[in-house]
Amino acid sequence: MEGLSHEEKLRLSVLRDVSKICQEVGGQIKMELEKDVINLIGELIWKKMRVISQDLEHFANGQQCVKWPIRQRRKSAKAKKKLQRSYLELGKTLQGSTIMLRV
Repeated sequence: MEGLSHEEKLRLSVLRDVSKICQEVGGQIKMELEKDVINLIGELIWKKMRVISQDLEHFANGQQCVKWPIRQRRKSAKAKKKLQRSYLELGKTLQGSTIMLRV
């Protein structure tokens, strides 16, 4: 880790912590996640963190944040309830999990 930049160290730290969390949660629900799945989750989290940090920088400098195009669709009541249930299940699964960044 000597020749790595600060950003690369942060990225590796995030990926390592995501891996630990996935293994911990997988053990709790008695399911083992494949390494590719864990890496994909880590990369998605890293990319989301970069977008949020860029938005925060723009906000701090008084610039407008990046706006992503969002298609407006009406959801049926059944679809809304299904989405709410899936969020509740995800919340229960991740309850008590934390992400700590170490460099």
